[in-house]
Amino acid sequence: MPREPKHHYIPIFYLQQWAADGQLVEYCRRYEGVVARPTFPGGTGYVRGLYKLPDAQPGQEYVIETKLMSSIDDRAAKAMQRMMVDGEATGKLKEPEALGWCQFLYSLIVRNPEQMVITTTMTRSPSSFGPRRRTQQRVGVADASESLSPKKEVRSFPMAEPPVRGIQGTLAV
Repeated sequence: MPREPKHHYIPIFYLQQWAADGQLVEYCRRYEGVVARPTFPGGTGYVRGLYKLPDAQPGQEYVIETKLMSSIDDRAAKAMQRMMVDGEATGKLKEPEALGWCQFLYSLIVRNPEQMVITTTMTRSPSSFGPRRRTQQRVGVADASESLSPKKEVRSFPMAEPPVRGIQGTLAV
């Protein structure tokens, strides 16, 4: 079976600005503590198959990455180029560039592995989180797993703490 493609929740174009000689340092929590590892921007900030749609038709399962995220990242890369190299202030960007940069910044909030677990869980079983509250509250992975019934099926979802690659965790749904 072929490996799932890398889905970067921290895009390569964004990581490249911290690279020296083409590489940057990734810090990971391992069993021996925090470990530093030199890597290329394409070698960190991803989870394989993170945005895969399991119920999609063949050929359409990666549409979130191929259509949505790549479009957002392309526009943001152009805006970042204007800001970093051309010296444009953020308030002086043209409207499409400014919109692209704003979409990118928001996407960083919702495209990470932890948020994808919460989103996937909520879309499969929204009633398991109880009634909506009037005040906004950030729901973490621990909160979500505690609010779910232990009698329900347990499924495996990709979970990681940036920029760890491919750590698997379980969450009751």
